[in-house]
Amino acid sequence: MPHESVDMILDTVKVNARAEPDTVQVSVFYPFPNTHMYDVCVEEGYLTDGHRDSFFCDSVLRLPYYDEAEVKA
Repeated sequence: MPHESVDMILDTVKVNARAEPDTVQVSVFYPFPNTHMYDVCVEEGYLTDGHRDSFFCDSVLRLPYYDEAEVKA
């Protein structure tokens, strides 16, 4: 997510671990046109011109504060 720090990501992981869910699903954030978050991504220059067929594998965002390898890890 745009503006999400590593600490925020880790907090989310910790909360989910404490919840001990039976199943987990992870998706990649995808900013849809005509939404506030899409506008934020465009204004900040995060949105690439690429299209993805899956919300589980790759991002259409290039965030300057994360290395692409970090995002995929």
